[in-house]
Amino acid sequence: MRNQLSELEKNLDGLVRNEEKLSADEETLHKKISDLEKTKTDLKECPEKRLIIQKEREKLGSLISRIEDILQKDQPEWERKKKTLHQTQQSYTMARNEFDDAKNLRDQAECLLESCRAGILAAHLREGEE
Repeated sequence: MRNQLSELEKNLDGLVRNEEKLSADEETLHKKISDLEKTKTDLKECPEKRLIIQKEREKLGSLISRIEDILQKDQPEWERKKKTLHQTQQSYTMARNEFDDAKNLRDQAECLLESCRAGILAAHLREGEE
């Protein structure tokens, strides 16, 4: 009987260990099921995300195309206009300088003319006479 009792105790210990292992395995499986459910939910959203990504890719493609157009077509035109603007500004600056020089000469000539007129008028005057 003692043998049977000790054998039953051993069996009981083995069953307890098995139960603990099964409980741990069950907990692990529940966690794995939870993770798989989350993955399943995430995967359901993938087609929508894929469509969004495709639309964004198309937008980026058209943007890249526009940038290439600008670099190939618009930039040379811009460079040409920039050069024309620079030349026009230089021409204006030179013309303005010439104008300012001519205006100064005219002002000097006008001052000289006024001085000469005053001298001519004063030439006929005598001091003390009217």
